[in-house]
Amino acid sequence: MDPTEMIDRRQRDLAEPAGDVRIRTARPNEHDALCGLFDELDRLHRAARPDFFRRIDGPARSPALVADLIAGPRSTILVAESDDGLAGLVTVMLQGLAGLPILVPRQIALIDNLIMRAERRRQGIGRRLLDRAERWAEAHGAQAVEIVVHEFNLEARHFYDALGYRTSTRRVHRRLDTDAGTAR
Repeated sequence: MDPTEMIDRRQRDLAEPAGDVRIRTARPNEHDALCGLFDELDRLHRAARPDFFRRIDGPARSPALVADLIAGPRSTILVAESDDGLAGLVTVMLQGLAGLPILVPRQIALIDNLIMRAERRRQGIGRRLLDRAERWAEAHGAQAVEIVVHEFNLEARHFYDALGYRTSTRRVHRRLDTDAGTAR
């Protein structure tokens, strides 16, 4: 690791308790508050990709699913908590990559969701959540962190770019018109 990276990391670690926000592991009894945050991201996804995301009745994530993500041992949900409630969350899941003999076996941490309440964005809280997620991943043996972000989410893409994340693969799609048998 580059020595300047260590200095930057130490400064971020020391700064973590500052402000009115605490980063901690979510609790299963916070299901409703967590779903409120997930709903903010789900609305964005439905608006941009109605062909892919849909609205459902009830919570999009069951209490059992949320409790399993929190309990791990290969996953966690971290939250940013302030005096007025949860300001944001990040979900982290460990994945072992192997399979094909040409792949180098490794363990990655997948950031599946990083969500901030709209009024709490651009205050450094998302950066602190991501930093804590990276430290959780490192402590659990991950060699890298990967983040899933849709192309339409320019704000998130710029955020991750500014933090040194780079595109490693690109998934493309093409809708098929199954009635006519041709692609659109």
